Amino acid sequence: MDKIDRIYRLHQYFKQRRTPVDVQALIDEFECDRSTIMRDINWLKNFMGAPLANKRGEGYYYDRQQDSFELPGLWLTANELQSLVAFNHLMQKLQPGILSDLLEPFKTRMDEILSLRELSGAQTITDRVKILPQNSRDVESGIYHSVVEALTSHHQMMTTYHARNGSEPQTRLLSPLQLIHYRDNWYLDAWCHEREGLRTFSLDRFISIQLLKTPAIEVDTDQLRQYYATAYGIFAGAASETAVLKFNTYAAQWVADESWHPEQVGRWTDDGYYELTIPYHESPELIGEILRWIPHVKVVSPSSLKDKVRQRVADYLASE
Repeated sequence: MDKIDRIYRLHQYFKQRRTPVDVQALIDEFECDRSTIMRDINWLKNFMGAPLANKRGEGYYYDRQQDSFELPGLWLTANELQSLVAFNHLMQKLQPGILSDLLEPFKTRMDEILSLRELSGAQTITDRVKILPQNSRDVESGIYHSVVEALTSHHQMMTTYHARNGSEPQTRLLSPLQLIHYRDNWYLDAWCHEREGLRTFSLDRFISIQLLKTPAIEVDTDQLRQYYATAYGIFAGAASETAVLKFNTYAAQWVADESWHPEQVGRWTDDGYYELTIPYHESPELIGEILRWIPHVKVVSPSSLKDKVRQRVADYLASE
């Protein structure tokens, strides 16, 4: 009999019994030796927290004051358990340590359940799947947890925020709206009460966060989508420009399969180039993507974007 099936049957057996049962009766019932049944009893009681008691001279029984007890997680299949362990591993790679204290209890239990089934597939997954973050910025776990708490409780937060383009930290009253993981970094979309508008904040720039009891304001879903989804990347705002880029054959084989923006439009031209049209509001991040493909890309329009890219290249060459 599978170990975990035996544990589950043992749990059901104790739930159905109204009187204590001795070890020999359990050995006969489960057709195993004494050491096996004692290991199962200890695991059920000490690891799973079952309300298992022992009445001297009579045997083991469930404390009826805790009839609501159920075994957590045992209804999951082996593949589901493996997937959860792999998910935990991937989350830790996305932001090492930021969720460790929240996920560790689940990981410990999942590892134990997997070991009962003598499964190693999940460990194989974590050994063979690698996530290598690029340009990720550390976020204090306390900041992250405060943001998550404010989002889930839907309360306002009083924050101290040090913007990269600001000389001094500023106090901001925010109504958090959504948490974004974008290009290996965490951002918060929020309503800024000082600016009376939607803003995006980088979590690593928060110095402190105080949760308030005041409910966060509601922002219409369509307004959120219009503000955050119609501009290129994390530089949010209603799109005011449209970039047209042409990539040569070498770059096209990569760019044609990439998603730069949810509203991008791509097409192959008659001369063998790949043309990509992207709406944007602020250009810095888009310029960074364009520079990544030089000399295999050409900015067709607008001219203002073409001039900025040309100036960035000229500044670099002048510094050499």
